[in-house]
Amino acid sequence: MSTIEKDRFFDPHRIGRTPASRSVISTVIGSILEYEERHSIRKRKRKDKDRLTFEATITAVICDVMHAELTQEARDLVISRSTALLGGANPHKHLAENANLPRYLDYLSSTELNWITQRKAERGFFGQRTVIEPTGKLSDLMAEHQVELSDLGRAKVSDIISLKAAREDHKDKGKKIKFEETPQTQELRSRLSAINDWIGSADIGFDEWALKKDRLIDTQKRTLRRTFTCGSFECGGRLAGGFWIDIKKEERLEGLTINGEKVVSIDYGQIGPRILYSLAGKQPPCDDLYQIPGIYNCPRYREGIKKTWNSLTFIEGMPVRKFQGTRKLLPPNMTVIEIIRHIKDAHPDISHLLGTVIGHKIQFVESEVMVEALLRLKDKGIVALPVYDCLITPQSAQSEVSAIMIDTFRDITRVDINVSA
Repeated sequence: MSTIEKDRFFDPHRIGRTPASRSVISTVIGSILEYEERHSIRKRKRKDKDRLTFEATITAVICDVMHAELTQEARDLVISRSTALLGGANPHKHLAENANLPRYLDYLSSTELNWITQRKAERGFFGQRTVIEPTGKLSDLMAEHQVELSDLGRAKVSDIISLKAAREDHKDKGKKIKFEETPQTQELRSRLSAINDWIGSADIGFDEWALKKDRLIDTQKRTLRRTFTCGSFECGGRLAGGFWIDIKKEERLEGLTINGEKVVSIDYGQIGPRILYSLAGKQPPCDDLYQIPGIYNCPRYREGIKKTWNSLTFIEGMPVRKFQGTRKLLPPNMTVIEIIRHIKDAHPDISHLLGTVIGHKIQFVESEVMVEALLRLKDKGIVALPVYDCLITPQSAQSEVSAIMIDTFRDITRVDINVSA
């Protein structure tokens, strides 16, 4: 059985982009049709709608297995066979996520066809998780058609926005919630789709020599998603999903190119505290909000204050001990209660918001700023890639992007901010 933390879950949106990968898919689909005919499984041809679902399902499985093979993915590729999950109605669910998927997996892994292997798992918290892998037969077919990573792509993702319930504790990841379409959700989807279309058509490259550890990077993985939290479309919503987000910062700056040009990372400064002041309807009192009177002016203590501040926005009430990872970054002779008192004394206008789980609201405002900045840059013909509260952009566009980031933040929050590259 696979371990949840090490799993790489099935991505149903993968497709073949070139004749090479499509030839593999066509061969596999043809073998299943012959298998069904040979065993008298079907007595009549599928209707057009059912045929599309069948082909989409086989395409998704084979393309995702090929992707795992080409990227030499170390994690297990897992897929759900749960009829409760696959059979439910969901307008944003992919065609491949249907009640017939387990049957097709059995066809593909049968001794006769032998395209994939399955290791079926017991029912767990996230439903049945089955590990799938390519067989030597599929690997040989890929080699015959010289399939490479660039031969695979991703179809447009319909569920680019999702909603999760509030977490019960720090171990709870938040249950996904079905939601009704409203003008608000349609607007959120439309704005993000425009950004995805722009980034999807951009000239973005990555030199894998920049990586410290050998692995293949799928530069076609560009579809951004937003996951909203606490059961509200005004909480969370940070942009995620792009291939560049999972690459270390130094490797990003070294290996990424946009329009053939080296890139620069432009970061918002102290964006969390400044949004907090905006939510309180107040203006920040100073340039550096992490410089707290009463706590020694030491670079590592400033980093400890920053981590403590951010953690305070994701808990209810006050902690009794220093947050994880901050013990060595804070004065050893001060308790967390004393440190928080100094923070509150330095920022009386927002002290009442600390310890109120307002961090999800802060993330929403941050994500709205990023979406608006990306749309403004799109209108200027400038490609930028978001990484939480920073943008990766061509070096030649640094000044213009910086100005747009500053203006966008001010327009949305009514608070000034600086950026740094």
